[in-house]
Amino acid sequence: MSRLRPKILIADDEVIIAMQLEECLSADGYDVVATVVSGEASVEMARRFHPDLVLMDIVMPGKLDGIAAAEILFAEMQIPVIFLTAYAEGEFIDRAKKIQPLGFVVKPFQEQEVKAAIELALYKQKMERRYAMAVRAGRVGVWDRNLETGECYIDPNLKAMMGYTDAEIANSLKGWQKLIHPADRKRTGDLVDHVLKTSDDSFKIEYRLKHKQGHSLWFLSQGTVCRNQAGEPERIMGTDLEINERKRAEDNLKKAHDSLDLRVKERTAELMEANQKLKQQISERLRAEQALHRRETILKAVALAAEQLLGTWNLERDADTILTHLGKASEVCRAYLIATDDSPSLEGFVKYYRSWIAENSPVQTGHTRLLSLTRQQVEDLGWLDAWRERHIVHGPVDTFPDDIAHLLDADKIKSLLLAPVFVGHELWGLIGFDDCRHRKQWTSFEREAIKTAGNILGAALLHQRADDALRDSEAKYRELFKNESDALMIFDAETLLFEDANQATLDLYGYTKPQFLKLSAIDISAEKDRAHDTMHKVIADAANRHIPDYKFLKKDGGMFPGDISAGIFTANGRRKVIGAVRDITQRKKAEQHIQALTRKLMQAHESERMRISRDLHDHVAQDLSTLKIGFETLFDNQDGLSANLRRKAKDLSGLLGATISAVRDMAYNLRPPSLDQLGLVRTIFLFCEDFRHATGIHIDFSSAGMEELDLGSETEINLYRLVQEALYNIKKHACASHAIVRLVASYPHIILRIEDNGTGFNIQNQMVEAMSNKRMGLRSMKERTGLLGGRFKVESKPQQGTRVVIKIPYEEKNRGQ
Repeated sequence: MSRLRPKILIADDEVIIAMQLEECLSADGYDVVATVVSGEASVEMARRFHPDLVLMDIVMPGKLDGIAAAEILFAEMQIPVIFLTAYAEGEFIDRAKKIQPLGFVVKPFQEQEVKAAIELALYKQKMERRYAMAVRAGRVGVWDRNLETGECYIDPNLKAMMGYTDAEIANSLKGWQKLIHPADRKRTGDLVDHVLKTSDDSFKIEYRLKHKQGHSLWFLSQGTVCRNQAGEPERIMGTDLEINERKRAEDNLKKAHDSLDLRVKERTAELMEANQKLKQQISERLRAEQALHRRETILKAVALAAEQLLGTWNLERDADTILTHLGKASEVCRAYLIATDDSPSLEGFVKYYRSWIAENSPVQTGHTRLLSLTRQQVEDLGWLDAWRERHIVHGPVDTFPDDIAHLLDADKIKSLLLAPVFVGHELWGLIGFDDCRHRKQWTSFEREAIKTAGNILGAALLHQRADDALRDSEAKYRELFKNESDALMIFDAETLLFEDANQATLDLYGYTKPQFLKLSAIDISAEKDRAHDTMHKVIADAANRHIPDYKFLKKDGGMFPGDISAGIFTANGRRKVIGAVRDITQRKKAEQHIQALTRKLMQAHESERMRISRDLHDHVAQDLSTLKIGFETLFDNQDGLSANLRRKAKDLSGLLGATISAVRDMAYNLRPPSLDQLGLVRTIFLFCEDFRHATGIHIDFSSAGMEELDLGSETEINLYRLVQEALYNIKKHACASHAIVRLVASYPHIILRIEDNGTGFNIQNQMVEAMSNKRMGLRSMKERTGLLGGRFKVESKPQQGTRVVIKIPYEEKNRGQ
């Protein structure tokens, strides 16, 4: 990218001198944007071209001489000036010095003098801007006080940090003291007096300055005393660095430290109290250890039951073994498993029964009178509601109601426990224990262990149901997999080797099933360089399990585009991928056909725009111009016409002139003639300038690398339309005051970037709203970019402006020559 040439504006009423200056500066590599002969014209051209420097003659005709014009340029646009003058002293020079020009060149002058003055001025301007930027960025202000004259200087940047303009705070000791917080004035004054009275040459202090809005900001002030040869102080100067955030952090740190100290004291008290409770718990735990030993025996039995239940368990085959383990561990006479029937229409409550009886038990039968209970009797006892709430019914029989106690006592049962078994949320049945030798009290440990066994049994029954359902589901899946019209295939997520494929897959790729199952997911990809990355994304990220427009390879070497949809599941302890591939060849051809038709339509549209533009310019505008000239001369040499008639004729002539301008503007908007005459870059520049004048939005346009490109007319007009559409969108929606347009050729792309400082928007919500309201701004730009084979990207957030980046590919016809 070549460096932009400095832009120079020449203002001199001596035309020959101006022409000589323009010729020599252009030869030296400067861009002379204009030469003018008056102060008014220099201001107008500066507003239009924004030069980097103005060569201004002091004495010029008109209301504005060179000095007055320079004052306007500096106040309004901060454009520096070098004065050209034949006066080396006097009133003009005194006036000129007040606006701080970057130099004087006295006429007559040599070309080298002018060039040296310009180079020095541009360098000085560059350094001053860097200094100003560094000061503003660093939140630093500079101050200076002359102790002999009393003169003071306060950096405008420091005043601005306090919310004041330069003029609102006087450059004096009184003005300086106005900024200092009242509570810090004596402390800062005492420090300065101490430094001046001693041999110290530097000092440092933290103090507050008052903001215009009433609050205060902390600053670190560092100063230096300058002394004369006698060692007496002459001036004191220094810098103020804003440290408000640091002071706030220090205050927060102190508060946190105080809070932590309080928390430590509170925590110490809590630990002392917890220590006393811990001592009590230790003594209670010693007592509980004896009960835990009994629990461990039952838990071991539950663990053995769980191991068997959660394996390949079958109710009919394994129920006796489980009841044997649990019955022996509980040290009871009988253990049994009861499946209940909760149907109100049935009198009997039990529909399945299996039991275990201990050796040497007083009873030798597993059939108790408990099995004869009806559903109504169980409900009357309240047991059914308890089981539904997942509670255990337990205790010595003599604590039960009399009717059930007599019933159980007939079977010599002294103690009973019945725990519910749930399959999912359904009460399936009970696991029960009774003892005929002792009036047994079931401890909480025993109750919880048996309740756990019931839960495991319910989980095993649920698993058995799930296995049955899974077998039915697998049969249905195999049928669907086999008959699906899309290509379905299954491969291992780690090895990527195929494990199954339906007939549609074999037909699509041209393999037999044994041949296909020897391949991996990489083997059928026509994009080997991205195949592994694509497969890993599909496996690792659920958001990337649909991949559109992927290229596949058939057995015969042919390729086709397809869409991939994938899912992940686990089988036999390994992750598997099931993928569906759909051939989208016909859809791609249709999309390409639609794109070609759209491109032709847009070309026809631009051709029609050009025809209408030429007709408007060459016929309508010319005819209107002829009509205006004829109308203006219609009453020439006509004496005696009234003033009213002449005024009306003048008004109508003005209306014709406005109509001619409107027609020409319309013709320009339809097809700017400068696109063919001046080229793309100059046309966009002129459009940006006209847009700025019409809307007041400042447009910063620049380009690089475009001058040597030989682009087709279609590419040029589309790039122009993209800039046009983007700026119109900024005008209508962004509420922006500034926009940037950059056009750069960076092989193999042309990059167009448009930014604004407007309100911004939520991109996703805006696109949905644009679709529903049929607004085509961004959509038309995206489609136009797509027709050129380019990429379109929008970046925006509310209140943070918008950026549009467009990349369009191009071929350099002369590349390498």
